[in-house]
Amino acid sequence: MKYPARKDPYTGEMFVPGRRNQRFASKETKNAWHNQRAIALADEKRAVNKVLEKNRKILASLLGDQASVETTLLDLERQGFRFNYLTHTRRHEEKVWRYIYGIRYLIEGKSKIIIEKTHA
Repeated sequence: MKYPARKDPYTGEMFVPGRRNQRFASKETKNAWHNQRAIALADEKRAVNKVLEKNRKILASLLGDQASVETTLLDLERQGFRFNYLTHTRRHEEKVWRYIYGIRYLIEGKSKIIIEKTHA
């Protein structure tokens, strides 16, 4: 069965597909398109992970060997901490703890921050 001509999404060339669901003119263009997408996603993840790791290092340096410390919002901001990057949140006793891997922090009031290790 002959299918109508289509445009390859990677190269833009017109081709006649051999199958009804064929999207690309060749295996090479299909692989190149998927590789391009994978590289773009990896770059995006790398940028986010870089910020998360910087945030984790800031919190870890403040904790040192202690299980818990208090600091201020201003102190974290001065060190370059970016509050909109975290791995997850959890609600505990009506308070929202923000996590960056194995460290959590709680914003109390307008400026007090409590930082704790979540595991040994």
